[in-house]
Amino acid sequence: MVRTRLQVAANLNYDTLVRYLEWMKMKGFVAFTVEDGHSTIVLTQEGAAAYTKVVGVVNEVLRGC
Repeated sequence: MVRTRLQVAANLNYDTLVRYLEWMKMKGFVAFTVEDGHSTIVLTQEGAAAYTKVVGVVNEVLRGC
């Protein structure tokens, strides 16, 4: 996904988005690639696994409400 589209979808200002993306890159959750002259963000396998875990925990918590 292109950064600006992700920014709009997440409803974050650009500086905050960049900080989050750099943190996720350091943790190995995302990688940056270049496609069609644009820098894109992709989830790594570790990122996909983390996403699955977070969604599972949120679902468990919400079912308990």
